[in-house]
Amino acid sequence: MIRKLSGSALLATILSAGAAAQDARSALVDASRAIGAQPLTSITYTGTASDVNFLQTKNIRGPWPLRPITAYTRAIDLTQLALRSSGQNNNPGIFGGPGVAGTYTQNIGAGQANNWGQQLDYWITPWGFLKGADTNNPTMRMERIGGRNYKVVSWSPSTPKAASGTAYTVSGYINDQNFIDRVETWVEHDLLGDMHVEALYSDYKDLGGGLLIPTRMVQKRGGWPFFETMVTSAKANPSDITQLLAAPGGGGRGGGGAGRGGGGAAPAPGAAGAPATVPPVPTAGGAPAPPRGGTAPGAAPAGGAPAGGGRGGGGAAPGPSSEKLADGVYRIAGNYNALAVDFRDYVAVIEGPQNLARGEAVLAEVKKVFPNKPIRYIINTHPHSDHSGGLAPFIADGAILVTQEANKEFFEDAFSAKRSLLNDSLAKAGNKKLKIETVGDKKVIKDDNHSIELYHIIDKDPDRVHSNGMIVALLPKEKILFQADFTLPNPGSEPNPYTKSLAEHVDRLKLDFNAYISVHNSATPQTKTELMKVIGK
Repeated sequence: MIRKLSGSALLATILSAGAAAQDARSALVDASRAIGAQPLTSITYTGTASDVNFLQTKNIRGPWPLRPITAYTRAIDLTQLALRSSGQNNNPGIFGGPGVAGTYTQNIGAGQANNWGQQLDYWITPWGFLKGADTNNPTMRMERIGGRNYKVVSWSPSTPKAASGTAYTVSGYINDQNFIDRVETWVEHDLLGDMHVEALYSDYKDLGGGLLIPTRMVQKRGGWPFFETMVTSAKANPSDITQLLAAPGGGGRGGGGAGRGGGGAAPAPGAAGAPATVPPVPTAGGAPAPPRGGTAPGAAPAGGAPAGGGRGGGGAAPGPSSEKLADGVYRIAGNYNALAVDFRDYVAVIEGPQNLARGEAVLAEVKKVFPNKPIRYIINTHPHSDHSGGLAPFIADGAILVTQEANKEFFEDAFSAKRSLLNDSLAKAGNKKLKIETVGDKKVIKDDNHSIELYHIIDKDPDRVHSNGMIVALLPKEKILFQADFTLPNPGSEPNPYTKSLAEHVDRLKLDFNAYISVHNSATPQTKTELMKVIGK
């Protein structure tokens, strides 16, 4: 479950508000003195860490499992916006089985100056917080939390601003020992709205040179741990700060983009990796139908939604194309595909993928194909962010969200959250109340025109579960099965366990179809015959 938070009001009783700016500056001076090593211009620390596959876990309601990062190092330059982290990970394979070794990297620099979702990792460190507060007109209030009094110092950067034009806010909680216990901010997120980001700091120790550093750091996003660090060594004002900030291969200080895990917004898995080419799909009559509207198949579609936040709407992107698969059934094609089905009095759309920009584009294309009918249903294959980041435009338009029942609480929390930082259609609709219907093992939507059968795909073996809230859609009249993340393997490659599980479900349920349509594009033939081959049938 994504926990709904309202700033620091979780356990707080406000003692006083609107303290004078000089009180805030006095608190900052005391906090700076408490951590020692003055003057501090840079810092580096090492230890172990762990991150999470954000909004891509099997159980979307959490808690989300963390993945280890060894040989973790972070360097921060306080004379400029520059932070670099690195390490080695051995994360569980995406398809289960043994770990997959890789390199963890995060790089924040001048290139992120206009992206709060990426640079916030710099400002929510104790040292970045103090630096930002010193130059951005801080204010202070007193709060009592958990039986302790805190000086809460808040500030807002002059730039960047949120998509809505609202200023971001950073608040630091200074305890009675003048240590910074917590720093929090918010960032706009296509799915989670005003996503709460907080960093918790504890176990301050002098690891040498008079520098007191929190040896345990826990960052949370959406209420769940997102990145954790255990510090074993640290150094103030390292003489080799330039080298520590340089990317491998001589990338220079503070350059590059944010990486996966503990840093800024990384693209959701698969968001940018699917082929742009949209292969033709046989219609009910056997011949590929021409695309309708939008861009031609093969045009580059919108990019993926940031995993950790970032501006919701994104920039301008080529519009999708619509491809007729059968009477009243269209694939809305692009990097991530959707399906639109024409019922007598309404339209049902399967999948609101990627991000707000893509969701708006799919919505517009559906309305172009079916101009005089409301979209009654938006059907979600599963809650991973790259398959649900475009749902908000449909909800703003009044569509009922249909999802597997395991996802209900997650989506209710997500779409009841404030969206004051966003400028999307749902924010403008005043956070319209979510209408939701759930799928148990099976749900059927039908009238005289069409029928959509929705099936829950789950497995007793957790290594064969991509999401415990996963459904596929069968159109029995047209003999089409529409699915996400069960893409068939390239010739000669081993199918992943998820696809094997789906094939067994299809065989057991005796689902009858010819066309095997995927949200993700593939050059590999996608048919029932090919699917059955993965289980030797």
